[in-house]
Formats: sequence, C-alpha cells, structure tokens
Amino acid sequence: YTSLESSDPAIYDKILNYYEPGEMAALAPNFPMDEFIKGNGYDNAKVFLVTEPDALAKLSDLYTSDNLENIKGYFMVQAVLGCTTDLDREAFDARLEAQRSIYGASGTLSDEKYAFAYVNAALPEAMEKAYMAKYDVTETKKEVTQLCKDVADVYREMLENEDWLSDETREYAMEKLDSLEINVVEPKEYVDYSDLDLNGLTYFEIQKALADFSWELDKQRTNGTVNKNLWEGMSTLETNAYYDPTANSINILLGILDGVFYGDDKSKEEIYAGIGAVIGHEISHAFDTNGAQFDKDGNYSNWWTDEDYSAFQERAQKLINYYDGITVFGNEKVTGSLVQTEAIADMAGLKAMLTLASKEESFDYKKFFESYTNVWKNISTYEAIYSQLTQDVHPLDYLRVNVTSQQFDEFYEAFDVKEGDGMYLAPEERILIW
Repeated sequence: YTSLESSDPAIYDKILNYYEPGEMAALAPNFPMDEFIKGNGYDNAKVFLVTEPDALAKLSDLYTSDNLENIKGYFMVQAVLGCTTDLDREAFDARLEAQRSIYGASGTLSDEKYAFAYVNAALPEAMEKAYMAKYDVTETKKEVTQLCKDVADVYREMLENEDWLSDETREYAMEKLDSLEINVVEPKEYVDYSDLDLNGLTYFEIQKALADFSWELDKQRTNGTVNKNLWEGMSTLETNAYYDPTANSINILLGILDGVFYGDDKSKEEIYAGIGAVIGHEISHAFDTNGAQFDKDGNYSNWWTDEDYSAFQERAQKLINYYDGITVFGNEKVTGSLVQTEAIADMAGLKAMLTLASKEESFDYKKFFESYTNVWKNISTYEAIYSQLTQDVHPLDYLRVNVTSQQFDEFYEAFDVKEGDGMYLAPEERILIW
C-alpha cells in the first residue's frame, strides 16, 4: 500500500484478513507455502494475518523457474544492503552518503552518538534501564502522569459539549476515555533478555544473534495472546509519544520530557504548550478517523451510530478540503487525506490545553501560543520537506502551528488578529472536529 492508502481510515478493512495455512497456500498455488511456513518455524500456527492477499496471489505468478535467478539476485542485494551498517567503516560511510543524498543532508555525527543510536535501537530496554539507574525520574513520572489525568478529565468535558454526538455514541466514548491506559516513562513490563548471550561476538554476529532471539521469541508466542503491556520496538529514550489503539493507551516516552516540551524551569504556559499539547494530541487519537474504529478494549469494532460516524466524516472532510487548498511551494500542495488524523489530533490537543488553561488565573495566552510555535520550529532541506509533504501523515511543522492556531478565539485575542490579516480565518470556515 502507498502512504496515502495506509493512512486511509478504511485501511483496516483491507488488511485484517485471516487465513488458515491451507487457505493461505491456495492464494499462491505456485509458491511452496507449506515449506516456507515450516522453514520459518511457524508450522504450528493455526491462523495467519494476510495484510495484502492480492500481493500474495501476485507472488504465485512471479514464482517461476524463469524468474528464479532474478529472485535470488533480489534477495542477495537486499541482504547486502541490510548489512551495510554492520560491516566495516567503508560500508557504513557508503550507506550514510546514500542517505544524505536522499534527504539533502550533510555532515556526520560523532562515533559515540552513532554507537548510542545503534545500541538503543537494538536493545532499547537495556539502555533504558541503564539510564534510569543513573538518573532518578520518579518525580517527573508522577507529575506527567497527573497531567495526563487532568487532560483526560478535560476530554470528558469536551465530549459532553459536542452537540453533534448522540447520547449513545457519547456514552461509549466516555467509557473508552475511562478505560484509557496511561503509561509514562516506562512500560508496565519489559522483554526478558536473560537468555541472550552476546559475549565474544563481533558486531555483525551480534546483529544476527539479536535477530535470531527476536525470531525465536515471536515463534514462542504463536497461537498465544497479545501482551499489551510491552513497548516493543520503541525506546523510551526517544523524543516521542504515541497512542496505541489496540491497547487504548497513551504512552509518553522519557525522551520527550525535556527541552522545549518539559522541565522544572518551564512556566505553566510553556508546559501546557509543550508536553501538555502532546498529551492532548495523543488522547485525541482515540477519537480520530482511525482510533474511532477501535473500542475501549482495543478491538477493531464499530461503536458509532451510523448517523454520528457520517457526521464525523463530514467534519473530517471539511478539514481535508482546507488542507488540500494549501500550496507549500511552487505547485506542491498538501494532501489533506494524508494528514487528516494527525491534524485532527493537533487541533483537539490544543483545544484540550486551552480548556485547561481557562481554569487558571492570569494565564498568558500570548506566551502559550509563542511557546507552541517554539516547539515546532525547525530548519529543513528541500528534500526533507518534500519527503515529509508526500509521505508523512503529519502536517508540515509550520502548518501544525499556523492552521491549528487559526481555529481558536484565544489566538485572535492574544495577537489582535483581524479580518483581512493573513492568519485570519472566519468562524464559519474553521475546521475543528472536536
């Protein structure tokens, strides 16, 4: 699927296809499916998730003796490319140069930073534990957890005040909000690496050992239940946060609790515009065009009335149309359907924090919006911006500030924005979903 197809809210209906082994083999009769499954160690699996049945059927057409040498060549090239960062300095530098060319970047990091990045990617939990053993984050975890709870309470108010929602849908949305799992700094459980032995191995051998360990771990889980308490593939030292619709959880990573987002030296306005808006953003994903398709337990389930979901889609379409009309540079326009879910989350997150701000005495809204702008400022190359514009589900950073701020009366009052000004957007043209 393309980036645009993958970001379409209808993607789940396309990818959730369950097949028994025999049924899957029937999709690609020319391909030795039974041998493939057995060779990979999944011969005891009762059911498989096939995200693209058409692609599997196409594989059957391609798997012929005439194509055998090309298939071998393809896998050889992919294997070599996958190893370039694990071999010698010459291979490492060649891959780095290729990446710089793609993104229009220049320069290099220190060897120490590259080393940290690769260890953190390969063994994130080990690095996390080492970090938290050195730095006490107990108070940070406590404060941010409370802020998450405060923002969740604000969402209850927002849901109560949505006059386009029926009582039936609103009630379930409240239940989903009440069931929201809040995870700050670390997951509830860690993967057990006690059986992993890397002593005496080269870096290349270590990568293979890690891959084999993950493969074996996955095979052991076959036919089991999903452990939603893990943060696999995500390091808490990354500057990030996310909502997991399959667990109905928001997860605030330690790496984002610093810099412009959070700190002991930050004012209430800066914290609300920083990590507060991030928290609000992530909670809103429970109710965006993707998250709205999952119930309070993380199951793919429609809990909306037909009328409410239709009204929701109409509001989302208005947002899509507005973004479609934005020209970034030259003839390049934003693709509204690509960024809709993240744009909805940005706006709902900022609305949540402005609602919380309304409960504070002498809140400085000008400082709040300036701080929000400071969070998203950056300098990028043309190549990086073009890649984000065409592939990323997030709006460009300046649009995350400008378009989002345009939706709120508090912004107009703080900066005395009047009709005719460049940032003015008439009330009837505003595109808030929530």
